Amino acid sequence: MFEILQKISTWGELIGITIPLLYILSHKPKDATNRPLVLYIITAFILNLLIIIIAKNNGYYSFIPKSNHIYYNIHSIAKVIFFGWYLYLFKSLKSSSLIRVLVWLFLIFALINFSFFQPLHLFSERVANIESILLLIFCSAFFISTIIDNSETIWMNKPVFIVCASINLYAALNFFVFLFFNYLNVEEKQKNYLFSILLIVFSFSYMMLCITLTFALKKSTKKEASIYSGTLPAHEPIQ
Repeated sequence: MFEILQKISTWGELIGITIPLLYILSHKPKDATNRPLVLYIITAFILNLLIIIIAKNNGYYSFIPKSNHIYYNIHSIAKVIFFGWYLYLFKSLKSSSLIRVLVWLFLIFALINFSFFQPLHLFSERVANIESILLLIFCSAFFISTIIDNSETIWMNKPVFIVCASINLYAALNFFVFLFFNYLNVEEKQKNYLFSILLIVFSFSYMMLCITLTFALKKSTKKEASIYSGTLPAHEPIQ
């Protein structure tokens, strides 16, 4: 059973992101608030495809790099940018300004880190951990803002709510994955077994996130159809 989970997790990142990508290609969501998610999904698919190509190459083609760590680092940056952008678009909430500032601070930090302290081609546990922390802060700030929001918007019925909940779970789980990543990624058998478990957690949590993104895009697309057909429920205000 464990070996099966390992094999699935090897392809999990690519399989997961392919699900929302296929939905985008078939339905072409037009809602402007979905643009960051759509761009993230396309970017993540390209990065995950490169990651899996390098991982499966095993030195067979010399022109393919030996390490895919650079793409993991870029993916960490992409998640903060696109998910932060997505939550920032809900400017009626007080969390919007905080998220914008934190995204810019993270970009400055990443630039300084990869320019002076860590090479971009090596996996940065530091950047990955800060990515998880920031995503948790984004989601916490968003949830608090929805609680104190005085508008008539029912946030729990919004696609952004389930996206935020999924990002929150993903970040919470993977904070510990990234925290112990380099420590457990060694030849010692016991540590290597625990490292394999962490990779399974990372892969399956990412697949869950991708499935949630698909559901959110689908729900948003249904709302668009309701608006265009004039059948939007009376309790659901058009924003």
